[in-house]
Amino acid sequence: MVPNPMNTKQQSRVSLKVDDVDVIVFWSKNPAPLIPHLSELDRRGFLYYFQYTINDYPLALEPNIPSLDSRIKTFKLLSGHVTPLRVVWRYDPIIISNFTPIQYHVERFSQIAEELKGYTKRVMVSVIDYYGKTDRRLTQLEKEEGFTFTRGDELVKDIVYLMKEFSSIAAKNEIEIFTCAEETDYSQLGVTPGRCIDTNLMLKCWSLILNIKKMLFKGPCVYARLVKISESTILVNTVVLIVTPLLIVKSPKKDSTLMTQTHQYYGEFRRKIKNCQK
Repeated sequence: MVPNPMNTKQQSRVSLKVDDVDVIVFWSKNPAPLIPHLSELDRRGFLYYFQYTINDYPLALEPNIPSLDSRIKTFKLLSGHVTPLRVVWRYDPIIISNFTPIQYHVERFSQIAEELKGYTKRVMVSVIDYYGKTDRRLTQLEKEEGFTFTRGDELVKDIVYLMKEFSSIAAKNEIEIFTCAEETDYSQLGVTPGRCIDTNLMLKCWSLILNIKKMLFKGPCVYARLVKISESTILVNTVVLIVTPLLIVKSPKKDSTLMTQTHQYYGEFRRKIKNCQK
């Protein structure tokens, strides 16, 4: 049972049976604890890929994660297990401040891209959204840690410059670059519009065709109600998972969508998969 974070009294039962799950998308800044268990997922027949976030922010912005060197090492190990196509590098959110100015991002993005060359096929980038909760936290950092965050028109101008630089760096390192659900189209700068649950990527990985008949949730994630695996097979009760510390997107037979924060520990995830197989 999975509670709705916006209404904890509302719960939905999400099946983790192999026949009910089309693709698992692991979205994490530190997937290292899961690597020893990937063979179990393979054995059970699950299809999955990773959205692996690697930035290099100051500790105040990105606490409680392994060092950059350790995360890059994990990325390479993971890529060796599941292939570069199935480990997507995420450089997001892009936060511009007095401690992380434009040149900071150019240098960090270039450094990480050079390290990951040959270990991934694509990178997703997105810009910070100053939603209420996010804005309050960053305002607190401005008061307590001396940050000054770039907002408004100045941020828009800086991002245009960064997208152009990122596009050039990604191409140099043989990595496709996409935005993730950004309202602004940066195609003219060489950055293709994209989304975190990418049906085209699934097609490349497994010839799995997700036929999205209706967008059920308008936001950065997805969205499938009908899944077309072949010309003759339509699965209506589709489950797409994003795990750690993640979101679950479920599109059941009724026209409703549940997006909720799911289990933050791999052990809990593994236990539920085992229970579903019984």
